[in-house]
Amino acid sequence: MNWFRILKIIWTILVATFIIGFSLNTRSEVFKLAKGEAITSFQKDVVLREWATQHGGVYVKADSLTPPNPYLEVPNRDIYTPDSVLMTLMNPAYITRQIHELAFSKINIRGHITSLNPIRPQNAPDAWERRSLMQMEKDTLEIAELTTLEGVKYLRYMGPLFVSQGCLKCHAVQGYKLGDIRGGISASVPWAKFQNSIWRQTSRALIPFILIWIIGMLSLIIIQRQFKNYYDLRDNTQREILAMNSDLSQIKAQLEKSIREKDQLFSVIAHDLRSPFQGLIGLTEVLNEGAKEMETDEIIKMSAVVNKKANHLFNLLQNLLEWVQSQKGATAFEPVEFNMHDLVSRNLDLYASRASEKKITLTNHLPLGLTVFADYKMIDSVIRNLINNAIKFTPVDGNIDISSSISGKMVEITVSDTGIGIPKEILTKLFITGEKTGRKGTAGEGSTGLGLLICKDFIEKNGGIIHVESTIGEGSKFRFTVPKDAAR
Repeated sequence: MNWFRILKIIWTILVATFIIGFSLNTRSEVFKLAKGEAITSFQKDVVLREWATQHGGVYVKADSLTPPNPYLEVPNRDIYTPDSVLMTLMNPAYITRQIHELAFSKINIRGHITSLNPIRPQNAPDAWERRSLMQMEKDTLEIAELTTLEGVKYLRYMGPLFVSQGCLKCHAVQGYKLGDIRGGISASVPWAKFQNSIWRQTSRALIPFILIWIIGMLSLIIIQRQFKNYYDLRDNTQREILAMNSDLSQIKAQLEKSIREKDQLFSVIAHDLRSPFQGLIGLTEVLNEGAKEMETDEIIKMSAVVNKKANHLFNLLQNLLEWVQSQKGATAFEPVEFNMHDLVSRNLDLYASRASEKKITLTNHLPLGLTVFADYKMIDSVIRNLINNAIKFTPVDGNIDISSSISGKMVEITVSDTGIGIPKEILTKLFITGEKTGRKGTAGEGSTGLGLLICKDFIEKNGGIIHVESTIGEGSKFRFTVPKDAAR
């Protein structure tokens, strides 16, 4: 039924369109917030300049931070108080420049008063400011763009400065008239915090969209099966009816058979709606019932396959449950003080059998009395996932070592292995939601990458960080930090 395939494609495109639309809308709204912050900074500067212009500038004590302005050529620029203290006149541009320097050091917002014809050479525009000033002289009264400044991404805003009566005191000699655009003030707001806000909002919205897509796809698959079974049954019934003779008893028998087949169809539909684990249970039943006719080696081999698949499905389900609960905020955060060495030992014992299958040596280097203050269940899940991954991607005769170090109020735990390493193209995506990072282990073990997302989420909930170092062919080192005690 090709039209069901078309419906699935349409459904996927529809959900993807909503996701893209949400992401673009979020970016647009966040851009407006960042622009608003830049505009506020610009308007504050304009009001300050207007105030200073109304008062003809401000006299302040001359010192190393505020020396006399060599570019201000007006009478009485420098005066002495009766106590012989040198006072120098700060014009609006001088005041604005010092405010910009102070704002950058305190709140990391860059400001720059500039002009295409500056009196002070340091007020000359950079390339972006020059282009913006030229646009403002044509028909644009403000410019806001995302651009890079000194290697850092900023939202840059440029607004015009119009010549007022007070400005002519210094700038009339340059040929400016009242109302001309004298220059502008650029305000540059760091984009990093706004980009993080976009990622957070998009990531939170992604899970509901994905769930909606899955529900829609499952519904289409179920309906497709129902239609297929129905049409198959209908076609079979029609062929059977055409083959029947006029004997009413035979027709009755065929109708009864058709009814029974419909009832069977409904049973099949109900079966298709059950959990995929039903198939695994059915496989074990087949193994149990046919064990007498099977060879011992065959039974052992099949049992191992069933056990391996069951463990994989269980681990996947456990990770999915933990991840969904975490994203919903349903995971309770209950930090306590506990022995980290004992927790690691318990998990190493849990995976000892799997490690021995690949002749991997597991070693706990943590001090016996090492304690941390964190949520026990979350850290237990982190250790379990990291050990599981290390075994999965370490070849035969490898080593897995767990060690620790203390830095201030934090304890750093390192899980290192002598495995196959992680390619660079995957390494940068390991802790990013939505990126495809799953791959096969050294023994063909399955992997989804979901476990590492859980690790990152749980570590950050406990006030720590997690990162990885890896070299192809040599192994990987996963490091994470947790608080040493409650007073963190």
